[in-house]
Amino acid sequence: GTAFQTFDWLSTWHRHVGERLGIEPAIAVVARQGAPLMLAPLGIERRFGLRRLVWLGGRLADYKGPLLAHDYEARLDDASGDGFATLWQQIRRALPRHDLVMLDSQPVSLGPPGAPLDNPFAGLSTSPAPDAA
Repeated sequence: GTAFQTFDWLSTWHRHVGERLGIEPAIAVVARQGAPLMLAPLGIERRFGLRRLVWLGGRLADYKGPLLAHDYEARLDDASGDGFATLWQQIRRALPRHDLVMLDSQPVSLGPPGAPLDNPFAGLSTSPAPDAA
């Protein structure tokens, strides 16, 4: 993980920024066979009358993404056979109600350069941001 994914950084960000913006943490913790598989620091932001699912850390975090177990890909495939799409549906159903998903600034890979993992969120269907040039 990175500094932007630590409890200390995210809790400080939420206390000083997230609370003022009305963002409620909605941390997704996924385990398989009793062992952690993924932790996604998400939140629900109310904006323009909508509840948006966002990464905690907002614009101050230049690295947004989940923390994955080193054997995430093998264990995910063993668990469902359907990959991340099925898991993502389960996560969304378990999270607080939200109207849209706004997960921006997604790196394609996660982890150290010597042992990168594909970022499962980067493979979700997307629309370009209005300010993307």
